[in-house]
Amino acid sequence: MSVTKGASQSQLVFHVLFPVAAADIWDHLRGVYGVGFGWIIMAELIGADEGLGKLLHTCDIKSRPGYFAVIVVIVVLAFLCDQLWRWGARVLFPYRQRS
Repeated sequence: MSVTKGASQSQLVFHVLFPVAAADIWDHLRGVYGVGFGWIIMAELIGADEGLGKLLHTCDIKSRPGYFAVIVVIVVLAFLCDQLWRWGARVLFPYRQRS
């Protein structure tokens, strides 16, 4: 309809197509962020010189419960980030909410 009203190609993309696709792009970015968090966990488990990776390595040598506690912290951080992305979707795209 916008083309029949005289919209140019750039107007069509930026004012019609992108707003329609923005919610799906946000959802896909949320999924990619989750995959990225998986890679972060793997990188931390392989070995790091500082941060949670070093703490994991130290706990692996000294104490098993500490090792699992650090893993739980990483998982909780990932969960909280995912919930933040979900909240962002509800705020930015309220029309996508199911009844």
